[in-house]
Amino acid sequence: MKLGFDATSLAPEGKGLARFQREFLTAAAALGEPEQLVVFVPDEPDPGELPAATGWSYVRVRPRPMLRWEQLGLPRLARALRLDCVLTLSERAALFGPPRVVYVFEHPSYRAELGRRAGVGKRQRVVDAVTLALFAVSQRRAAEVLAASEATRRALGRGRVVYPGVSAEFTPGGAKPEYFLHLASHDPRDNTDVVQAAYERLGPDAPPLVVGGSRELRGSGIRWVGYRAGAGLVELYRGAIAYVDPSLYEGFGLQAAEALACGTPAITSNVTSLPEVVGDAGILLDPHDVDGFAAAMASLAADPERRAELSRRAVAQASRFTWERTVRDALAACRAVSA
Repeated sequence: MKLGFDATSLAPEGKGLARFQREFLTAAAALGEPEQLVVFVPDEPDPGELPAATGWSYVRVRPRPMLRWEQLGLPRLARALRLDCVLTLSERAALFGPPRVVYVFEHPSYRAELGRRAGVGKRQRVVDAVTLALFAVSQRRAAEVLAASEATRRALGRGRVVYPGVSAEFTPGGAKPEYFLHLASHDPRDNTDVVQAAYERLGPDAPPLVVGGSRELRGSGIRWVGYRAGAGLVELYRGAIAYVDPSLYEGFGLQAAEALACGTPAITSNVTSLPEVVGDAGILLDPHDVDGFAAAMASLAADPERRAELSRRAVAQASRFTWERTVRDALAACRAVSA
């Protein structure tokens, strides 16, 4: 099999799709699979250091505008290079060219609906409409669809579940748990207001609430530390009594999985993929249940024995999500459609 992999989201400090693409390539190179791989990367910005493997090649392309690259540039190159299959994370996979295996984190309809409610501009509404239309067609034409969770597979109505992995850097440490942790952004699905309201009900003697991410949050007992990545994020997880995440929608709850890998219990929503990710290693609640989140936080802060038990379960639960498994399952799907 000569496989193509669309890694045009790569950037040195990339998040989301870029993290997946980099971790996937690193794990695949460590496994020595596949034997023939053509990786499409952006000519700028510099994607940073990438793993090398015998039989692999990197092709620099101009992926902007993205729609033109996805629908014309990628399939034409794939044909010219005689690829047997292309693995892509695009919601708007090409409508022609070699067989495609499409990896989907979440159905784009939820994000489009959130944007509509928030009153996004006309241009963004047009982009969302085009994405949804192309998504529907590309899903029907895909040789195989891989879903990041069972929740995503149900939303798509087809496909097989291939969980993303958790980076090997997320491991337990010896830090004493001293605070609650929440990671916030300006995405309304984070549901950060519920965390703040729940924390305010704990009273003045509660452990601090540390908030990371791009959305600044202030208040009595609340400390905002900004965006953290790498070792800094690992240390944040390790020092937390619990990771608190009342998210309204997660195609795959990666941050919850990272917290579990660090031995940190999770207090999360009981919706979409979070029950799959957290399992019995945390406390699952209705995302709007402010009293429930407050009670769960107070309970874990006051009960070190229960916290220790959940910490043991957390590490075991997170061990299900490895990049080696992700690579093997995805490549198996690609081989099946290339046969």
